[in-house]
Amino acid sequence: MSEPTRQPVLTLRASTSSSARPRSANRSTSTAALVTPRTVTHREQHRETADQPAHSREKAERTLSSDHLLQGQPLVFIAHNGERYQLRQTRLGKLILTK
Repeated sequence: MSEPTRQPVLTLRASTSSSARPRSANRSTSTAALVTPRTVTHREQHRETADQPAHSREKAERTLSSDHLLQGQPLVFIAHNGERYQLRQTRLGKLILTK
């Protein structure tokens, strides 16, 4: 049996060390975050979803038909986070999403 796929993940932790500079009443200071890489398995990545009841997973996952998106047209534009994307259906029935 093969070893599970591992993917790097960054973990953020709040710094607990005190600042070298004295705090001023006029300035606010913030604590820095320490980023430490660690590796997790595919199973660990999806454990949170697997632990949820089936009915809550179904609510989170929604499937839209490509026919519903394209509405008989070979090309539609999708606005997402201020960007414009093209969703195109090829002659062979494949979908291509481009920026």
